[in-house]
Amino acid sequence: MSPTNSRISNRAKSLPFLPSVATLLWVLVLTGCARPPWTEPVDEQRHQHLVAVYEQQREQGRRCGDGFDGDMVLHWETSLDSVSLAGYYQIQRPSSLRLTVANPLGQPLLAVASNGIDYQVLHIPRRTFYSGSLRSYALRHQLPLPMLVGPWFDRLTGRPIGGGVRIEAVNDDRSGRGVWFSLVTDKEPSFPVEHLLLEPDGGGVVERIVVGEDGEMHARVTYADWQPIGPCLQPLQVTVAGLSFWADARITFSDVQPASLQASDFKLRAPAGYLRQLSP
Repeated sequence: MSPTNSRISNRAKSLPFLPSVATLLWVLVLTGCARPPWTEPVDEQRHQHLVAVYEQQREQGRRCGDGFDGDMVLHWETSLDSVSLAGYYQIQRPSSLRLTVANPLGQPLLAVASNGIDYQVLHIPRRTFYSGSLRSYALRHQLPLPMLVGPWFDRLTGRPIGGGVRIEAVNDDRSGRGVWFSLVTDKEPSFPVEHLLLEPDGGGVVERIVVGEDGEMHARVTYADWQPIGPCLQPLQVTVAGLSFWADARITFSDVQPASLQASDFKLRAPAGYLRQLSP
C-alpha cells in the first residue's frame, strides 16, 4: 500500500459514514437574498484605497499555500431530509478537489475527484466508474454552472480569488460588517463571478455570494473557526446557505495540513472489471 493510501486508510478508520450521493460534493445549489446586503458605491477616494486593501489581502492569500489535505465532513440538510458524508480530502488551486470516503473499518467506499473541468467517481460497492465534464453535468441536471465550475479552492479556504477577476464596484455593508467587492472576469466580455465581503482592517474574508453570468445569486458562503494552518489563518467551518433548494450545507475540516500535490492526485482510474459510465 502506498503512503498516500495508508494515510487515507488510517484517517478513515475514525470517520463516520452515512450513505449519500457523490452529487453532494458538487451541488451546493442555493440562491441569495432578495435584497442585496450592500449600500450605494463608495466615493472615488475610498474606492481607490479599498481596491489597494483588496489587492494586499489577495496577495497575502497567494502566499498561504496552493494545496492542503485533511479530514472533511459534509452535512447537508433540507426541510425533508439530512445526510452526512465524511472522508479524507485533498484540494489544490484553482479548483481541484478529491474526497475518499471509507467505512469504519477503513475500507474505501467512494472516491470523487475533479480538476474543476471534469469529474470522476469511483463507486466501489457498485463496482462502477463514472466520469464526464462538470459543464455537461450541470446542463443535464439543470444546475447553476457557477456552483460546479469556479475558484472553489479560494472559496473553501476563505481567500479572495487569486486571479482571473477584477473589481467592478465597491460598496459598504448594510450592517457595518465590512466592504463588499463586486468581482467580474478580467477578460472581455466580462461577466459577474461573486460579491466578496472583506473586513478591511486586516480581518479577512467575512462571506461571499456566488453569482451567475446574469448576476443571479446562487449561494451565500460564510466562515467560522479560523485556525492557523501554515503561515495563514484558514476556516475550519464553511457554510453554504440559500433558498432555491431550501437547503443548508455545512463543511467541517479537521487535521488540515499544507500538502504538495500534483495534477495526477486528482485523477481516478477504473479498476479492472468495473462498469464504466462515461458522459460527455
